[in-house]
Amino acid sequence: MRYLLPVVLLLLTLSLSLHGQEMELEGIRDVVVIPFHSNEGDEYISDVVTAYLRNALIFMDDALTDTPYVLKAMDWRGLKKGDKVSLEDAVEIGKKLNATTIYFGDIKKSGKSYTIHLTKAIPETGEIIFSKEKVADDLYLISRKIDEILGLSPDS
Repeated sequence: MRYLLPVVLLLLTLSLSLHGQEMELEGIRDVVVIPFHSNEGDEYISDVVTAYLRNALIFMDDALTDTPYVLKAMDWRGLKKGDKVSLEDAVEIGKKLNATTIYFGDIKKSGKSYTIHLTKAIPETGEIIFSKEKVADDLYLISRKIDEILGLSPDS
């Protein structure tokens, strides 16, 4: 019981410091993954692809900006989750978040296949590192195609 008060005080201090950071968008120096756009308007597919990409980048030891910050920066640009994001918008979002690298793209369904388009760019210069497209014959192969684009699979 005597340790309860210090723990509560520590949690309150952390909570207040995190709350202050929540409102600040600048000063973050990480990789930004902008939520994917789906031509079907299917938020589930967009969320799954975005989450998989984030996890793959974490596996590669990239420090990712938390999604709430990214969504707040998108809102600042007049965009919402699921909107198609242009290179100009992505660069401005990356600059706002002081990111070193940004990833963004879209996924399109055509019949039973899915085409994933992924772009990696540097916000500071607007330089595109790569812009690649891969086709997956079904939904379950999308992760393999992301791995290929990132160079994480032997097929890349």
